[in-house]
Amino acid sequence: PLFKHLQQPTLENCEDKDLLARFPQMLKELRSAVAAPRTSVSAEMKHIIMALLKSPDSRSLSLLSPTMHSGLAKALEAVLSRPQEDHSLDRLAAIAGMSRVRFRYHFSKAWSCRPQEFVLAVRLAQSARLLQDSELQIKQVAASVGIERVHFGRAFRTHYGLSPSQFRQ
Repeated sequence: PLFKHLQQPTLENCEDKDLLARFPQMLKELRSAVAAPRTSVSAEMKHIIMALLKSPDSRSLSLLSPTMHSGLAKALEAVLSRPQEDHSLDRLAAIAGMSRVRFRYHFSKAWSCRPQEFVLAVRLAQSARLLQDSELQIKQVAASVGIERVHFGRAFRTHYGLSPSQFRQ
């Protein structure tokens, strides 16, 4: 939903050789009939989008900004750059310079989801990346992305269709 309002594709140059080397494998996994590889690729793609939006030389956020309220762009940037922080509706509305009701309305209209659903999706994408690329314990991964351990497993399973430990395997 983040990019559905754009009329033209967003193009970015990528010089990260590690990332470029993963694309052939990602394409192969997308064609797989097995859910786990497709889920993994989906998490990786979300991570790539977040990394592009967070990079200082990225044009993506500047391309998004004119098409949306500048306050929404600021709130989006806050979530993407610091997913583990408190991103309550009140805080995001304050960052955007809007009332809670106005922020929720404009955010939902722009991205077809509630602000807290977006925050959770960003946190879960980051946790998927950590599960793949680190040896952190699952409770440490949950804490590092700002999700309480008691809710992490259920949220992860709902989003990706696998438990965090299954995803890591």
